[in-house]
Amino acid sequence: MKHNAITFILAVFSVTLAPLSAATLYQWSDNGSSNSWNDPSNWQNSNGNIPDGLAYGANFNGSATAGTRCFVTNQAGTVGLARTLASYGFYGTNSGDNWRIYAYQGEVASTDVSVTVHGTLASDLTGGASADLYHLLIIPSVANVTWTSSGANLNLRVGLSGSGTITGDNTAGGGMSVYGQGGFSGTINTGKNQIDIQNTLALENATINLQDTTANRLVYVDGTKIKAISGSGLLDLAAGKTLNVGDNNGTDFTFGGLLSGSGDLVKLGSAKWTLNGHTNTQTGKTIINGGSIKVGNLSAVSHSEVVINVNNGLDTSTFHLAGQTVPIGGLSGSGNLNFAYATLKIDGTSSASYTGTLSGTNGNLLMQSGSANLAGAVTIGGNVTVEGGTLTLSGTTNHGGSTTINGGNLVVSGTPAFSGPITVNGGSLRINTSNQIPSLLGTLNLNNGGNVVINGASHRIARLVVSSTNNEIFVNNGELILGENNDNIVIPCELAGIGANTVLRKQGAGTLFIASTNNAQFGNFNGTVHVEAGVLSWGDGTLRGGFNPDNIVVSS
Repeated sequence: MKHNAITFILAVFSVTLAPLSAATLYQWSDNGSSNSWNDPSNWQNSNGNIPDGLAYGANFNGSATAGTRCFVTNQAGTVGLARTLASYGFYGTNSGDNWRIYAYQGEVASTDVSVTVHGTLASDLTGGASADLYHLLIIPSVANVTWTSSGANLNLRVGLSGSGTITGDNTAGGGMSVYGQGGFSGTINTGKNQIDIQNTLALENATINLQDTTANRLVYVDGTKIKAISGSGLLDLAAGKTLNVGDNNGTDFTFGGLLSGSGDLVKLGSAKWTLNGHTNTQTGKTIINGGSIKVGNLSAVSHSEVVINVNNGLDTSTFHLAGQTVPIGGLSGSGNLNFAYATLKIDGTSSASYTGTLSGTNGNLLMQSGSANLAGAVTIGGNVTVEGGTLTLSGTTNHGGSTTINGGNLVVSGTPAFSGPITVNGGSLRINTSNQIPSLLGTLNLNNGGNVVINGASHRIARLVVSSTNNEIFVNNGELILGENNDNIVIPCELAGIGANTVLRKQGAGTLFIASTNNAQFGNFNGTVHVEAGVLSWGDGTLRGGFNPDNIVVSS
């Protein structure tokens, strides 16, 4: 489509009418019997014509008063229908002119004209009113356009083009709605205005600098793409919608504002996006499909499930050496994550599975709430702590530090290697694998009501220390092997088991005391007891439930 552009030149430039050389320029005189666009007497040197179509432009300086309201009609004989002059606007010819394009309430006349602005984009509408521009609005690369909304809304029905900069005013309540794909690749500084994106690709090449902390300063349709978001304002992520940010050819950018809402945020492209917001409350997913998101502040993704689909997509390096706690609302995806010396805290309401490689060579893992299944390779050099929720280790786990369960559940399957001690102060340790947890030199400590459940596996516990009658050891159709390192083991709590394949196997030269103190019970154990070495004793406790002494097999 061919466009005749009406150009607005900044005051520092030499003014020329060259940009309109292909058009006939009519001067508005405001001398007609009406204020109608269709009244030829309002146009100087028009020879009875009016500016209409590609071959005409309109000039509103000189004898006309800036801001003069005109009316244009598409119906013969009808005067007074409100239209806008945004497609023609004001064209300054004197060095002191304030060049601007005015948008009036109503619709723009349907002429095939694009508008190029260098100076001021302004409106004399009252707050809450709106104007529709059915022409491409062009912001050239050399332009830094001031956008004065006066609290009104400008609807760009065809779109926004160019690569310059638009800077909004601080009048609350105004805005700009972009409907068409104009290919704009510049920057929009919002001020206190709202940007309303009504086409997913309308601003896919643009940078939006959010400058106001009021909600809904950026409104968008589901699936919208934006090149970059920066600034210190509020980014409110709408429920049920996805916002895609990135794809900007590797140029890193930073957002220091706040993230809120329950919508999903997707990072595209190869660049790094640093999130520096101090009190982010976003509860939707943060999905990293390209480049990386850098945690610049500890609250950056603290309430959001992070979906890492590229290696090193979540960058926590700011807090590695400091050894600080980096909270996330959940973890899923298949990309690798290295949190080095930091503590990675999972604290949310999501139930997610992560298949990537998780590495904290000297770091710690803290499970606070929610449900997380770590199905990939996990290496934790520091400590693992479960305060609540359910942490499942179903991949290959190498853990050299201590493990503490104060509440919630730790479920271990896959191929685990735990060399440090495991302490269960509350909640439960659920073992679904035949590997030894902890290792031969490690100790499993049960305190304050903590429980151990063996599910369908043959499991060895070399060192077992049980300090409370409130604990429980439960074997569910599996095998529990105790005493391998020849220590004496005292179990003052209930030892129970069900299932045809349930076995308690005593090994090593030491003595296994079952219910030897506090009148605890060896109860509800329906399986077989094998004494292969050492001594099995149940002291002054009781035998109850389904326990059958005939099922004790002594081979030592």
